Amino acid sequence: MGAALPQQTTLATGDGWALRKVVCTAHGGERPFEEAHHAHVMAWVTQGSFTYHGAERRQLLHNGSLLLAHKGQCYSCGHRHDGGDTCIALQIDHEVFDALAFWNTGDAGFRFPTTHIAAPQFLETAFLSVMHASDERDERVSALLGDVLRHLAGVSGEGETRLADEMRVEKTLHHIEHHLGEPLDLDTLAQAAGLSKFHYLRVFKTVTRSTPYRYVLALRLKAAAAQLCSTHAPVTEVALACGFGDLSTFMRSFKTRYGKSPAAFRQRGF
Repeated sequence: MGAALPQQTTLATGDGWALRKVVCTAHGGERPFEEAHHAHVMAWVTQGSFTYHGAERRQLLHNGSLLLAHKGQCYSCGHRHDGGDTCIALQIDHEVFDALAFWNTGDAGFRFPTTHIAAPQFLETAFLSVMHASDERDERVSALLGDVLRHLAGVSGEGETRLADEMRVEKTLHHIEHHLGEPLDLDTLAQAAGLSKFHYLRVFKTVTRSTPYRYVLALRLKAAAAQLCSTHAPVTEVALACGFGDLSTFMRSFKTRYGKSPAAFRQRGF
């Protein structure tokens, strides 16, 4: 019988990565599916089981396993039973993987030490966060991959930053504070710092204990709250002045932070 090809559905994409749902409907006894990985892969098995033969001997992966493989690695997958399997696969470009691996493990040539492990407890929440987030997905992917890499390498914490990188981040902090009404997306900030996006993410989080998105959002909300209490400007005008291009996002974020709508906040003050 011919090999059944897995069906892939893209759940989210970003700069140098893609998150895909991979569903295999092969029946037991069908010829194993053979291919080579087109990117570095961390695939969380969420349903079923299958045999995987890659860099190591043939192994059984099952619900709760985390498959680890590198770009260009040949492999075959097969089933001993009907029912197939489902995986949530994070596929990472070579440049992004190497950069994050070095920054998180200190090893410029880091490679997965094994084909699969039992999924760490934090993995489900991290994958779901990337799948369902409407913002800061690059930050979430960086954090997810960094956590797994440090887990595999036995490294605790996120390490230290070089003074030069810290000074570059500090420069962007000053820029953020004085340009809240202007576009402050991740690409813009990383470029201003003279760092790659994922390097900037790592250094920024180490320095501030926050992501750029959350840091900017907190400052914008704080500025908006101050304007609501000190001016009579319409709420829409305040939102735009503080860098919110979407009023619904501003209203939702403001209520989450302060527990009341901007109008109610203005009436009652801090």
